[in-house]
Amino acid sequence: MKFIELKHSDINSVCSYITHAFSNNRQILSMYNNEDILEMRIKNKIECGIVCQTDTDIAGVITAITTNKKNYWAIGLLFVSEKYRNKDIGKKLVSHLERAISEQYKARYKVNVSVSATNQPALSVFKYNGYNIEGEMKGLIPEDDMIVFGKIVD
Repeated sequence: MKFIELKHSDINSVCSYITHAFSNNRQILSMYNNEDILEMRIKNKIECGIVCQTDTDIAGVITAITTNKKNYWAIGLLFVSEKYRNKDIGKKLVSHLERAISEQYKARYKVNVSVSATNQPALSVFKYNGYNIEGEMKGLIPEDDMIVFGKIVD
């Protein structure tokens, strides 16, 4: 397996992978159903991402979006295909993403991510990577509760 920056990947394949993985999420679909828009966000350094590829397919992807300040990032999605789970790919995707942002901006920055309180695998990935719980958001039902994580990366 290899981990490559989104800008060096096959954007069309990555968009197809993401839209398939999040086929029921309208917000994600609107952001990744057009490769040209994703390429524009990458070119303008608004979005950064890492793709985990095997010899035959994509195993996982992580993306983050920044504001115009460039030192605040929000992880938008982290997804690992079911057949590749429990192989530390999620943990490695997070580490590679942090490194890619550091290399691009050469400055201290903050990363935030909101994770479903019931998504134990994702919660453990961010805890493992040194993210601290910064808050909780209660939903209308317990399944909608979110944990907000943050990390300052030097």
